[in-house]
Amino acid sequence: MTGKILLIIGGVYHLLFAIFHLFWPKLFQWDKNLSSLDEINRQLMPIMSGLFIYIYIVIFIMSSFFSESIIGNSLGNVFLLSIAGFWFLRAGMQIVYYGLKEKAAVVFFIIFIAGIGLYTIPAII
Repeated sequence: MTGKILLIIGGVYHLLFAIFHLFWPKLFQWDKNLSSLDEINRQLMPIMSGLFIYIYIVIFIMSSFFSESIIGNSLGNVFLLSIAGFWFLRAGMQIVYYGLKEKAAVVFFIIFIAGIGLYTIPAII
């Protein structure tokens, strides 16, 4: 599998995460579950989620439409390995905060590990 194909798959991967984040307020019942927090902490959740959506869309665009400009140069490798590093940290946080005892936690851990591979492999081939 070439680096370009992996980046296109990675772009779709990030687009799906952006879409998933759009549903977080309803999925996690933020109106109800965040109501006990003070105003600043309550406002942080939609702000951070909105920023994640933006980042995921930027990565989708870069991966899907600029893959040839990213692959095979030092700046592109920094970009690729930075994204892989993000997913490495997220996979580690999955273990720290959720453990791996529940099936859903393991599924998300595997999904995050996939993100590492999608962006590490194009940087090293």
